[in-house]
Amino acid sequence: MGVVMKNVIESYNETLASLPRIRKEKGGGKSRGASGKLYEDLIKGICDVNNIVAKSNDMIISEEIDGLIRKNLQVDKHLYYNGVLKKMVESKGYLDLCYYIRALFNFVEMEKSPHTPNDLEYAIFAGQHTVNEDNMKYYKAWFKRETGKEVKFFTVCQQKQRSATKAVYMEKYADDFKLDMKEVNEFVEWLVK
Repeated sequence: MGVVMKNVIESYNETLASLPRIRKEKGGGKSRGASGKLYEDLIKGICDVNNIVAKSNDMIISEEIDGLIRKNLQVDKHLYYNGVLKKMVESKGYLDLCYYIRALFNFVEMEKSPHTPNDLEYAIFAGQHTVNEDNMKYYKAWFKRETGKEVKFFTVCQQKQRSATKAVYMEKYADDFKLDMKEVNEFVEWLVK
């Protein structure tokens, strides 16, 4: 791992260590916001190291349906390679079934938009998840039926399964949220291929 990538991981660890203090000083809403941003910042840092531009609030126009369009399609990170949109990543601190379905639905909307390239790739990047294997497989198959494409799924914390009683802001469970570097490296490999 290069020095710059090491800095990205250290930044993640520092922010993770600050979450209990944020919760204590600023409350649950701020700590939840900070924990979600933790993973978005990790994606951005990894992209920066690899010379990939990760844009947020990068609105895409939908396909037209019955004369109606949406002008604000987006997911958490739109990834540009040499100025060309190539990949999209939805980021979650933890992924439950409703977030999973929504992310896939948003990806399908992106895929059907006449304003996106045909070779887009999609991934969900989560710290932990609660989606059982049957639901994971079913909705992956649904996505493939709708788009003809695979969606990648990266769960980057060492403790993959989320527990409602072991929150990211609870200092005694900090080890659960340490990064699984094998999974992070698989994400990097997907990014740079």
